Amino acid sequence: LTEGVHPVFVHSQDAAGNWGAFAQVDLRIDQTGPNTTGVLAAPNPNNGQLGLSPTQQYVRVTAQIEEVVTAAGLETPTLDKPIFMPLIMGAAKTQTTDSARAAAINATSGQPTVMAAEGFIGATGADGTGFLFAASDGAFDSVSEAVQADILLTTIAQLGIGSHTIYVHGQDVAGNWGPFSTVTLVIETDAPTVSGIAVAPSPTNGAASVTLTAAASDASSAIALGEWFVGADPGQGNGAPMTATQNGGSYDLSATIDVSGWTVGNYTLSVRARDAAGNWSNTISTTLVVNTPPVNSFYFSTRQGGNTNGPIPGVSGPYDDADVYRWDGAAFSRIFDASANGLPGNANIDGLVIVSPSQFYVSFVRSGGTNVPGLGAVQDEDIVFYNGGNWSMY
Repeated sequence: LTEGVHPVFVHSQDAAGNWGAFAQVDLRIDQTGPNTTGVLAAPNPNNGQLGLSPTQQYVRVTAQIEEVVTAAGLETPTLDKPIFMPLIMGAAKTQTTDSARAAAINATSGQPTVMAAEGFIGATGADGTGFLFAASDGAFDSVSEAVQADILLTTIAQLGIGSHTIYVHGQDVAGNWGPFSTVTLVIETDAPTVSGIAVAPSPTNGAASVTLTAAASDASSAIALGEWFVGADPGQGNGAPMTATQNGGSYDLSATIDVSGWTVGNYTLSVRARDAAGNWSNTISTTLVVNTPPVNSFYFSTRQGGNTNGPIPGVSGPYDDADVYRWDGAAFSRIFDASANGLPGNANIDGLVIVSPSQFYVSFVRSGGTNVPGLGAVQDEDIVFYNGGNWSMY
């Protein structure tokens, strides 16, 4: 018989010569093994030390095995070339056609199923000599089975650097082995590199968060992750995560760090990266300066006439209405002493624009003119510029 489903018809004859109705049973001739698809290995690539998880120290190979099923047919028997056979299953001569039909059906096997799967690394061997797979659902009892096999890292570590082909195929309940399907497991041990570490803002000037960045690259595989830590090294894989975004041939690493609770001081931030094969880069570091926000200074001149101004807390007298003072958020100070810089006692500032503590623009109240060193009488509508001891007309 050819491969496929062949209907077998059975009926019986009684002592009076009467033939009963036919019962049909399908005889399945199976000579083709199941197909294998979707072969995967994880983690892949691998450095020979990277397990599926910290508690699963192996590489897992998965696949889908599916038996080739030929549909059963329903045919009408022809009696031109009947095959005569005795009653089966020890049925008595008084057995009815229905019981004979049941006996015939029970004597045949059911739907074909996947019975086993095996794999080879590097080259195929004789059928049935590979490493075994397990059914993912716990039992080989279906036409289609998801299968898996775990290869210990002690075995993976023995593979040389480069590409290794893993072959997988399945066997059906009729004993047929199907064709192979493959996946390539890449072993590589080149460590990635990191560079260009930076953190901003630094000094923080009171910022609640900073951004830590770096670049990572690997000639053999992708960058899987980056991590950072502050101070002492907690060990590879124990740092805080960084996002890794591909940017051409390298990867941009980035992390936003909440420093709102950090005390004022200098902190060493370190970064490293891991490639997809499990290889870690060296660590690079930078310094983050955490400080309080700067205080915006307030500059002013008093206007009470003569030297009757004051007192100004923390500043010794006399207090001149042509002097310039500053409040820095904590204390007052005098940044410009009018008399010490040659202004007359009748000088009285009524307009002030600060460029820096030693540079500012001023105007004076006195309509009769205020004698300014190097300029002479300056009218009340004039503006003059003070630049570290030198005066000029604006």
